[in-house]
Amino acid sequence: MSLVPPEWVLEWSQTIGALGSVFVSLLLAILYKRQQEQLAADNKALLEVSSVEWDRDDATLKMSNFGNGVAADLSLVTLAYVDTGEHRVYSSRRSFLKREDKEGEWANTIRPEEEDIIFHGKSKIGNMAPDGHPRRWYGINFSLFIKQIASRGATEVKFIHIIKGSELSKSPCFEVVSPWTQIINPQDFGPSNSLENLPSVSFHGSDDTFTPYFRQDTISQISPWIYHKGIRIMNTIPKVDIQSRPLDASGLKPVKRVFLRAKIKEITERIRNIWLTLLTVSYLPLILTVLESLFGKK
Repeated sequence: MSLVPPEWVLEWSQTIGALGSVFVSLLLAILYKRQQEQLAADNKALLEVSSVEWDRDDATLKMSNFGNGVAADLSLVTLAYVDTGEHRVYSSRRSFLKREDKEGEWANTIRPEEEDIIFHGKSKIGNMAPDGHPRRWYGINFSLFIKQIASRGATEVKFIHIIKGSELSKSPCFEVVSPWTQIINPQDFGPSNSLENLPSVSFHGSDDTFTPYFRQDTISQISPWIYHKGIRIMNTIPKVDIQSRPLDASGLKPVKRVFLRAKIKEITERIRNIWLTLLTVSYLPLILTVLESLFGKK
């Protein structure tokens, strides 16, 4: 009597073994994800801004951390949404905060149970740099941003200020400086106005314009990684140099392709000038002959 099992038993055992390996791998992945979530929960910062004072566009804030984790790389972010869409050609910009009582690596960090720590920062918006500038974007004060969009016809701008930091798990942490969205008319913004002295400002607690900025779901977290990874892969191709686009001033979408459009305009203008030069050179003898026949001596 043969003790060798039938062939179908061997095939099924291999299939079951493979499925078992997949199941174990999936289980380990779930356990790892839960461990990471637990680590993040155990080291979560809980920020609170108790007061802010403005000196023009410079902020002095009192901030506390009632969580269990350190909040590092703290910065002041200004988000703005303009009725004319001008926010699409400006970028959001982080202005790093500096503690009044610390230097070095702790200068923009707050630890658990620290309360009413004074930080200093500036409200800035990213502006497209002119030709020859070493960087594509540079920061301008909030007041200058308002004056620029006013000159382009804007009549309403919504804005908020946010504290943004990084936890031990590398997850971002947020806290709004004020719970209200503020709205002003840039046309009312005069030379003496600033965040310290806003003209006819209104406050809206139920406005949800900037709510998507705070999303922490999986898609919102993985999409930027895919975007930047794709750009790095594309740039490995010879003669390809793609620059990533930062978020616009509202923090909701990438900025418009302002540099690409400027480059296309420059190339188009150059081709036009070359074409006109060629036409002029080609037809110059004919033009001179016609002019001589019309105005030459009889």
